[in-house]
Amino acid sequence: MTNIRNVVVVGSDGSGKTTVIEAALYNGKAIDRFRPVEGGPAIFGTDPEEAKRGVTLFSAVFGTKWKKDEIILIDTPGETEFASDIYNPSLVADGAVLVMGAVPPIRFETMKIWEILEDLKTPRLILVNGMDREKADFDTIWGEMQNWGEAKPVLIQYPIGKEASFQGVVDLLSMKALTFAADGKGKVNEAEIPADIADTCAEIREGAVEAIVECDDAVLEKYLDQGEVSEEELRQALGSGVRSGKIAPVLFSAAIKNMGITVIMDQFFDIFPDPKEGREWRGANPISKEEIVRKPGDAFSGFVFKTQVEHFTGRLSYLKIVSGSLQSESQVHNATRGVKEKIGSVSRPIGKELHSIGTGEAGMIVVLGKLRETQTGDTLCDDSSPVLYAGHPPRQRVLSFALKPKSRQDEERISGALAKLLEEDPTLEFRREAQTKELIISGMGQTHIDVAVERLQRKYEVAVDLISPQVPYRETVRKKANAQGKYKRQSGGRGQYGDTWIEIEPLPRGSGFEFADKITGGIIPKNYIPSVEKGIIDAMEEGQIAGYPVVDMRATLYDGSFHTVDSSDMAFKIAASMGFKKAYLDANPVILEPVLSLKIYVPDEYVGDVMGDLNSRRGKVSGVDMAGSSQVISALVPMAEALRYAADLKSITQGRGTYTYEFSHYEEVPPQVANKLIEAAK
Repeated sequence: MTNIRNVVVVGSDGSGKTTVIEAALYNGKAIDRFRPVEGGPAIFGTDPEEAKRGVTLFSAVFGTKWKKDEIILIDTPGETEFASDIYNPSLVADGAVLVMGAVPPIRFETMKIWEILEDLKTPRLILVNGMDREKADFDTIWGEMQNWGEAKPVLIQYPIGKEASFQGVVDLLSMKALTFAADGKGKVNEAEIPADIADTCAEIREGAVEAIVECDDAVLEKYLDQGEVSEEELRQALGSGVRSGKIAPVLFSAAIKNMGITVIMDQFFDIFPDPKEGREWRGANPISKEEIVRKPGDAFSGFVFKTQVEHFTGRLSYLKIVSGSLQSESQVHNATRGVKEKIGSVSRPIGKELHSIGTGEAGMIVVLGKLRETQTGDTLCDDSSPVLYAGHPPRQRVLSFALKPKSRQDEERISGALAKLLEEDPTLEFRREAQTKELIISGMGQTHIDVAVERLQRKYEVAVDLISPQVPYRETVRKKANAQGKYKRQSGGRGQYGDTWIEIEPLPRGSGFEFADKITGGIIPKNYIPSVEKGIIDAMEEGQIAGYPVVDMRATLYDGSFHTVDSSDMAFKIAASMGFKKAYLDANPVILEPVLSLKIYVPDEYVGDVMGDLNSRRGKVSGVDMAGSSQVISALVPMAEALRYAADLKSITQGRGTYTYEFSHYEEVPPQVANKLIEAAK
């Protein structure tokens, strides 16, 4: 019976993870050329946005045979701005290969990706790639790798040579040297351990064995009794340790020369769990919300971890079958959206192509075409046995721009195009800002948004400009004031007459608007009171000093008069607006600005620079605390000063800083800022 392993390959940009996958597909004969050696085109990077930047931006799924078995490989972005395309593939994979460059230091993105794997408890191995590169230095990398978290890095190989002299590894479990051919064919030969590293390998093996045997009680007991165990028992304990998340074996490669990749492919079946036996998946009943545990033999259920939309193929949904089986031309229940979905063909990726298989079994990753309503993160299941799985947790978008269509045609197409873009990337957000009437795009960073805009134009022929969004300033008053608003017009025939006395006064921040009717004795008929309130509200929407809406104010109608013939709803509406405007200017009006509460996560060495930058933004630092290996700076910053903060923080911290934010409150803008806003309004 064919064994399957679903393996996600993760790592920072430039680590070589895509080349690792390409070499693996070549070794499995899923592709017939290996680009770095033969000069053929890469099978990846065909997306124009990826080709332009030379990096992976979107997850991609590929399959290959390996000996008598089958491997599904999921390539992922290296930029944490695209973390959802790291998280969901890591959730559905049986194991992960974390690829890191052999040239120190370890990149910050690598550590952030490691944290994702830790959170998901994904079994993993670490691949130190590029051992043939200039300045490759494993010893420094190994020192930086310590104290990473629950899964302890354990050396099961030791490199033979480095930089141009890298030629293979010592397998520390068998204590045999494995030399790699540098011709790109992936061939491995056994050899004697070089004398100059034999003692070092023996010493390292001792520490590795102690770490490995602790992962299996039976093997540990034998080791304590006899002082040694067999290679087979070591590999058994190694698999137990990886699957339980206690250890992460460390291996070496030079993927661009296909050196060491075949050895790693064998490891997938030795140490990663069999998805047909599979781990339990915990979900919930869609109605009662009670926890449900699903195993491979249970009724059909699956999790959609990726959606791809193309002109010719339409929408493709990538599904991990958690339990049961799925047949072509069947009907399933989408538990996330409460709708039925008709399944057409069920396909498997082989190389870069899709091959129809008729039936998908538990543990498989399959591709479903043209589902009507299913999106990334949805659960499909048997209608008689519903379950709902949790996918990528919501992440806060940190950067926003206003979208300005370049033409009338672009404006007409943009809504539909944005909806399709969201199908592929649910971490984007689009909204219409009520106050400014702008269409706002929000994302995880500058690259994330730039790529979305490029895809908007290339795939859906909608061209837009990105502009900084308008800050939703408000206006309010600081003291009581009153004024008469009297509207009287006579131009032959019936005239117009409305007379109001309005008092306005401030309310606490966040109170909104209150209207009080204190008319007595019928001096203004009750039927005109709503028009008075409407006239005040309309005037408040425009503001009076800089054109921003007025908030946190009470308006009281306390006096006035009417005409039995000439009074009307319109007359009282205009009169109330006139009275409000007069009183407003006497009530010491002021402009308010939104203030954000930021939590900024940075390494120790950047705390001073970040705090200095916050001060320059009129920020107020309220505290600095520890969170894991990072310092957390809490601060209040005006929104106007934080519109481009994502890019600026990245620059200040060399990409190592992250932050979250939420709206805090409105407060008065300083006089110098208010003067600029008033002048701009004029």
